[in-house]
Amino acid sequence: MDIKSRDDIPEQYTWDLTTVYPTDEAFLAALEQAKAYPEQCAAWQGKATASAENLLAYLRLQDKIGVELIHLDNYAERKKDQDTRVSRYQDFASQVMSLY
Repeated sequence: MDIKSRDDIPEQYTWDLTTVYPTDEAFLAALEQAKAYPEQCAAWQGKATASAENLLAYLRLQDKIGVELIHLDNYAERKKDQDTRVSRYQDFASQVMSLY
């Protein structure tokens, strides 16, 4: 069985991950911002249900975090799937999983 290199596969048969993050550097910047999410959520402890406005703001933060985590996870996992021999993307996926 001949295993092709990623470079040997026509682009039409590959994922276009630039719609998620245009570069690895953009992914890493978003990952760095995501590391602040636990602290941002903790800041709402005891305040989220104090008023309807607070609850709405907290729920919007949760939605934003959820969407960003899905993007981070999708990018890291698809990059990892492209070539499981590339440890850089295995590390990306590990870092994202540590946020959950």
